[in-house]
Amino acid sequence: MFPCIRAANSANTVCMSKTIAARVDDDLAAELDQLAQQTGRTRSVLIEQALRSYVMSERDFLAKVDAGLADLEAGRLTNHETVAAAIRRMYRPAA
Repeated sequence: MFPCIRAANSANTVCMSKTIAARVDDDLAAELDQLAQQTGRTRSVLIEQALRSYVMSERDFLAKVDAGLADLEAGRLTNHETVAAAIRRMYRPAA
């Protein structure tokens, strides 16, 4: 969320925000407008939610890549045959 400040002796809260411009194709803009109309939310709200989700997903992905690289450097590896056998056991049809 944006950093928010509550004014002293006031119920008003002011949140800092920054305007970002982006170009999208006409089809995506139309889909966004349709979604905004259907949900009663503004384009800005939908774009902010999408960006937050994307940033969180990318951060999570990069953290997992870093963890995998650390495992690799430490020699914590599983060979392909072991992984393939585990997957086959997980997806073996019930007898």
